Amino acid sequence: MPATSSEAAAVLIGYDKKPYRVGDRVELSPHLDLWMQGARCGTVHSVSLTPNDRVKVRSDHPQVSNLIAGPADYFRKIN
Repeated sequence: MPATSSEAAAVLIGYDKKPYRVGDRVELSPHLDLWMQGARCGTVHSVSLTPNDRVKVRSDHPQVSNLIAGPADYFRKIN
């Protein structure tokens, strides 16, 4: 699904205080249960700008079939 112009323009700030956008590879914060269960990385799928800045990430982990959603500071950009 291609990002809309508003999603592409959205700059999110990760838990490491660095920006990332839709389409970037991200790592989940180590304090999350999913990280401890092995779902550590994924790709930013979409953003819905609400008071909580909900970010949706498609995980690389084979047992996580749904999108992971959370505030922008639950993730950080990786290379």
